[in-house]
Amino acid sequence: MKQAFRILLSLALLLTLAASCYLPIAMAQSTEETKPAMAEFTPVSTGDQTQVHVSSVDELLAALAPDTEIILDAEYFDLSTATGYGKTSTEYYYWEEVFDGVQLTIRDLSNLTIRAEGDDITAHTVSARPRYAHVINFENCSAITVEGFTAGHTIEPGSCTGGVIGFRGSQDILINNCGLYGCGVVGVWADMSKNIQVANCDIYECSWGGIYMVGCKDVTFNGNTIRDLGEVYDGVRYDGTPFMLHDTENITIDGVKKDNNYIGN
Repeated sequence: MKQAFRILLSLALLLTLAASCYLPIAMAQSTEETKPAMAEFTPVSTGDQTQVHVSSVDELLAALAPDTEIILDAEYFDLSTATGYGKTSTEYYYWEEVFDGVQLTIRDLSNLTIRAEGDDITAHTVSARPRYAHVINFENCSAITVEGFTAGHTIEPGSCTGGVIGFRGSQDILINNCGLYGCGVVGVWADMSKNIQVANCDIYECSWGGIYMVGCKDVTFNGNTIRDLGEVYDGVRYDGTPFMLHDTENITIDGVKKDNNYIGN
């Protein structure tokens, strides 16, 4: 009888050990299977592009040209480290004055991609110091892709009045799989622009809201995370608004058509 009891006890122990080894594997497989897929988007590039790898702000600026794909290789691009910061300009960019400094404005370009390689969007960051500046601003551009990296203002005391990525008088724009953070007032700022897609982005800690547009049309937002918006002013917490789309029409958010001039979540 004792021998039979020992055998049953041993079998129970073996079954317990086998279950404990199997469960983590099963849970890992389940987690992997439920990982959300990237939201769909439509490429905006209009033809072949010359690929250029860059590891400094000077190389980034020198590479700006039509029909170009710029790959960000360095971990960090602080725009204020550019040679001739705030002074030099070319056919395709200039330093636009703002209240507390300058912002990089890329102009008159078509079929340009700026992206980083790899799965970790935090591995490459583009930043600006002036709080009134957009980190990167595009003016009169078309077929622009921004993808696979993080952008925001340098982390210093004080609030901002500039956004992270800005567009003015531009069209056919794709911002995909980017991290856009505050203190920028919004992650994406666009005026008088059209055919804009924002997909698979993490927009966070911006003081006003996630996305601000005025005078735009044909705008689509898919699979974005917009979180931790707002700021504290005079000891009072003010929450931000994810979408502020003024005088903007033909709006789609995660497959749902929204009213023109939509403001809300």
